[in-house]
Amino acid sequence: MKHILTLSLCAFMVVLLQSCKRHLTKAPEDIHRSFSAMYPDATMVEWESEAGNFTADFFSNDHEMAAKFDEVGKWIWSKTEVLLTEVPDEVFESVSDFDDHKWEVERVDHYTRSTGEKEYYRIEYSRDNSDFGKIAYIRPDGTVFRSVN
Repeated sequence: MKHILTLSLCAFMVVLLQSCKRHLTKAPEDIHRSFSAMYPDATMVEWESEAGNFTADFFSNDHEMAAKFDEVGKWIWSKTEVLLTEVPDEVFESVSDFDDHKWEVERVDHYTRSTGEKEYYRIEYSRDNSDFGKIAYIRPDGTVFRSVN
C-alpha cells in the first residue's frame, strides 16, 4: 500500500511540474527558428513554457506582442496589443455599450490563430470609476461572437 501511495504521489508531482509555467532564457531551436522567421524584428523577447507549448512575449513594430508555438515549432496563435485608432470601425461600433459613453476601453488585443476563430479583437472595457468590467470578442467584420461580464 505504501508503494502505491508513493507512486501515486510521484505521478501527481510529475503532472504538476509539467503543467507549471517555466520561464526560459531561450526556446528550443525549432521553436526559435519558427519564431525568428515570423518576427525577424522582435526585441525584448521573453519565453515561457507550459504543457509542451512555448510562448514568446516581445515587442515588434512598436507593439507589445505574444506568439505561441507547439513543441515542434508550429505556430498556434499571435496577439498584438493595438491602439483604438488601429481598430476597424466595424469592430468598435459593434459594441453597443460604448454608445452611452460611461464605458472606458482598457485594452484591445488583435488575435490571429491557426485554428478556430482565425482572427478577432478582444476588447476589455469598464465603467468609469468602477471595477466592473466586460470583455468582448469581435470578428473584423464587427460580429460579436463572445462576451464576458
